[in-house]
Amino acid sequence: MEILLAEQGVFVLPAKVTPDRAKEKAWEQKLNVFGTLAKFLMRPKGDEIQVTLLELRYQPFWHAIGHKHFRYERRVQYSVPVSADVQTTAIAGHVYTPVQGKLTIQGVDHCLLKDRQESFLDGLTGEAQELRRYLAFDRTRADDGALPADLELVPPSVRGSAVVRRVLGDVMRPASADKILEEEVVVDCLDLYYRPVYAFEYLWQAKDKRATVEVDGLTGEFKPTGKVFGSQLMKVLNRDMLMELGADTVGLVIPGASIALKLTKAVVKATNPQQENLS
Repeated sequence: MEILLAEQGVFVLPAKVTPDRAKEKAWEQKLNVFGTLAKFLMRPKGDEIQVTLLELRYQPFWHAIGHKHFRYERRVQYSVPVSADVQTTAIAGHVYTPVQGKLTIQGVDHCLLKDRQESFLDGLTGEAQELRRYLAFDRTRADDGALPADLELVPPSVRGSAVVRRVLGDVMRPASADKILEEEVVVDCLDLYYRPVYAFEYLWQAKDKRATVEVDGLTGEFKPTGKVFGSQLMKVLNRDMLMELGADTVGLVIPGASIALKLTKAVVKATNPQQENLS
């Protein structure tokens, strides 16, 4: 069985929202980030809450498409009820005798199974999310030498092999097939995207409270919760320096097939020198 795997693409979606605009967005919400109770009971003054940290990082998500096409045959028996007075029935030159009011007919089903799956998965949690809107934005390939020198990336926790498993599923062949006439299993798309996210940390000094919020670097959407990655981020040190994203090849074992999953190279290097790849 041959499974075709598209070459993986790694893309960066450059930020559309400027740092100043993102900060304005976050600043507008500063009285809300510590919760409704704090806002109305403790009534913090505007100058009591300060933005103490700004982080622009690029978070990963996967876009994968796969399809399966099988044309096959299977031997079957059909039990057909007949009226009590039937002694024999002739069908296509074969004579059948009913047993307990039923005819048992041997046959061959000619079947066609087609399935297509598309997934958008968070690169950190593996959760399916509605991320299609990000495909409408401009993108830059990670290996074309056009990335900003100060780009900071969040390493993905979800590997390409897990994404392939998700988009193809566990069943590689129809379980009931006796004879496969045509089979095609293809991963049409296996792309890793990085999208920009601003993170702001607020400090309410009088209460010694901190809170982190996020602003989407493409849509400008405000998220009242978030986190800062800090030293976990990876930096682009040299656009000409390529490294493997995960292993050069990953053995992907699915029932009935063994696949060599080849991943493309990414133009990133870990900030921590002991961290040598993204996997």
